[in-house]
Amino acid sequence: MDLSTLEKYDLQKMYKIYDSWPEIARESYESNQEPIDFGHIDDIVFAGMGGSGAIGDIFSSIYQKQIFMLM
Repeated sequence: MDLSTLEKYDLQKMYKIYDSWPEIARESYESNQEPIDFGHIDDIVFAGMGGSGAIGDIFSSIYQKQIFMLM
C-alpha cells in the first residue's frame, strides 16, 4: 500500500503513532523512573475491542504455554 492510499483511509494518521512505538518504548526503558513494587498486585486485566483487545489474546496465549511447560 502506498502512502497516499494509506492516508486516504487513515484520516487521523494513526500509522505515524504506530511507527513511533519503538522510539517511545526506548525512551521509556531508558528513563529514570523509580521501580514499581508489584508485590501487592494479584491480578491484571487487559480490556479492549478489536485490535485494542489483541494484547490480551497475546498474553493469554503466552501464559497458557508457560503453564503447559511447567506441568
